[in-house]
Amino acid sequence: MEGACIAKVVASKHPNYRADELYMMMGSWQDYVILDPGVKKEGFSAIKIPRGVPPYVFLTLGTDLAAIIGMLDIGRIKKGDKVLISGAAGATGSVAGQIAKARGASVVVGIAGGPYKKSLLTSQFGFDEGIDYKNENVQSRISEIFGSSGVDVYFDNVGGKMLDDVLGNMAKFGRVILCGQISQYNNKETDSVEMKHITDIIAKDISMRGFLGMNHLTNPFIILYWIYLFATGKLKHVIDSRNNFDNLPDCFVGLFHGVNTGKLIVENDLS
Repeated sequence: MEGACIAKVVASKHPNYRADELYMMMGSWQDYVILDPGVKKEGFSAIKIPRGVPPYVFLTLGTDLAAIIGMLDIGRIKKGDKVLISGAAGATGSVAGQIAKARGASVVVGIAGGPYKKSLLTSQFGFDEGIDYKNENVQSRISEIFGSSGVDVYFDNVGGKMLDDVLGNMAKFGRVILCGQISQYNNKETDSVEMKHITDIIAKDISMRGFLGMNHLTNPFIILYWIYLFATGKLKHVIDSRNNFDNLPDCFVGLFHGVNTGKLIVENDLS
């Protein structure tokens, strides 16, 4: 299993890499790795983390950029839009909501699981309102909040029935951003969801598009906007930190069941 990680140099024979320095890199679920500085993994070289900068900032980079790309490049969000986000208390959804507010959305609503996550949407991330999909009827709540005018922009991290519920409440010329389908990743054919509102895409002239963040990083504005958000304090993160790599499998599986709030990271202290 590979992904973004923060690694500390414990020993080095390379003049540019010194003991105790921290680097962000693509790594595996392991305690130690021998790194060849001249080799890129997944297109990335190791990035040195400056002293004084919280390491978590670099671990949120991928999900932050997914939120920015989704809202700006795919959703083409504009001032006055009414925005709905699923998986809103997660690493990507929480940032997508903050970007929507920063870009002048008139209403930003998030869907999350449980009263605690719902409360975080308004108290921590600046959403206007939250929907608790575990204890509320999602379709009814969307209709109640957005009324007959509907949702202008939907940032979808969940898919399945929730996507279908939202399609039935989209505005004319609405935009659907397909960032994730977490309810469907382990879905079996027998668990497939009937999409009752799929024809609304035609009737309401809705655009729906998926994306992979790595295909959009050639746009220099994306990184510059991320830096701007951090520099101006407009971006808040909740870091859900767990200890010990032995917990990695459970944490990974837990992502598909919403066990985390914000960015889930696992730390292994080898000192």
